[in-house]
Amino acid sequence: MMKKSLLTLAIAFTSFSAFAQSYAPDFRYSVGVYGGLAPTTRFYKLVDYSADEKSLPNMFGVVAHYNILDRLQVGVDINTNSEWSSKGTTKLTGLQGQDLGMVGVRYVYAERVFTTSLRVNGMVPLYDNMQVNRFNFYYGLSVGAVFTVNDGQQLYSQYDQKAGEENRYVSEYHYQPGAGYTLGPQFGLEYYTPGRLGFSAEFAPRFTHMNVVDNRIAGRNGPFDLFSFPVSVGIRYRFGNEWFYRY
Repeated sequence: MMKKSLLTLAIAFTSFSAFAQSYAPDFRYSVGVYGGLAPTTRFYKLVDYSADEKSLPNMFGVVAHYNILDRLQVGVDINTNSEWSSKGTTKLTGLQGQDLGMVGVRYVYAERVFTTSLRVNGMVPLYDNMQVNRFNFYYGLSVGAVFTVNDGQQLYSQYDQKAGEENRYVSEYHYQPGAGYTLGPQFGLEYYTPGRLGFSAEFAPRFTHMNVVDNRIAGRNGPFDLFSFPVSVGIRYRFGNEWFYRY
């Protein structure tokens, strides 16, 4: 259902761009850097714990676009997110089967996340009195690959600070590295000064599917899905001008 909805959205974007009156763009190319926050939902397809506290990843990225028309652009986006993790409450059982109580266990799914995506955007350009493009609203679709970096460690603690092997438990569990794909729309604004420098703001919800093969427990840690909701601001620079008057 999710993939079908995104495909329908992509077709609508393409249709709008095709029927709208288009011109050669003022500038063919733009590059930029951006940063922001990328909160995530709970991880799906994992049922052996309950996640109570999630991390709030920050993000940083670079983006490059080629403007085919003033209403249609394609581009590449490369970004990285900080740690994906959550804290779950787990029932601790002793070596003799006795119930020791509830403890918090921190699950680190990724110490660092890297994403490379291809983007297609429909543009709604606005021009100043000199017919120079200064402001754009854009909407589009991205599809890309995701890679996670992790060390696969397990950290141990003593229950209620009691000595003895029977009171020892895994308090922090790090997944091993994984790979997957991501897709979703983006909606944003660009504002350019009279020169070539510009500023941007973007909201880009994403669906991500990950595969993590953990040889410690025969692959139980994958696959899993999540939704993220990146919000960012950035700086852009455009070049390759093809400016002309529009009457």
